[in-house]
Formats: sequence, C-alpha cells, structure tokens
Amino acid sequence: MYKHTVERGDVLLVSLNDAQGAEKLGVRPAVVLQVAGALAIIVPLTCATHCRPWTTQVFIGADALGPGSKDSLADCAHVRSIDFTDSSRGIRKLGHLRGEVVDKISEALHLLL
Repeated sequence: MYKHTVERGDVLLVSLNDAQGAEKLGVRPAVVLQVAGALAIIVPLTCATHCRPWTTQVFIGADALGPGSKDSLADCAHVRSIDFTDSSRGIRKLGHLRGEVVDKISEALHLLL
C-alpha cells in the first residue's frame, strides 16, 4: 500500500499490468492530474526517442522528470484512474512536475475530450 500523499503533478511509477488490448501496459511512469479519495486520475508516459507528438501528447524533457529519466511523452489518449492504495500497483514516487507542464497536459486532454 502506498502510504504517502499523492497530488496533482506527481510523477509515479505504476504497474498497469491489468491493461487490455491497445491500452498502455507494464510498469511505467505516469503523471497525476487529479486525486479523489484513493483514486488518482493519471496520464501514462511513453518513450519519446523516435516519436513526433500528436496534439494529445505532451513532450516532457528528461530534465523535468529528474535524474536518470529520459525524454518522454504524456499520452493523454490513455488517461485512466487507478487506486493508488492498491499494493499490486507497486507505486513509487519519482518526482513532481512544474505547474506549467501539468497545465499543458490538461490542455491536451481537453482537446481529446
């Protein structure tokens, strides 16, 4: 069970091993957009080394994610909620994004919805 406070802008390493079909799968970083009780609405990150971002993806440089990170894309088409108190998620906090980066993710999500 993750026992720390989770807030908007946190970057968490989460297990998405329950994904189906074309959903993002595996253990990967994700950005928290909103927290409601034990649920967090997240946007998973994906490697950006060979991709050109779509309008529903936001580039996040490695420097914004912290030491040992690589350039990534926040992939808003894969937004989902997770129960961050579920121990099977293997949640670990990696860092926290600045407000303007999180705002860009919210804007891209708004375009999608």
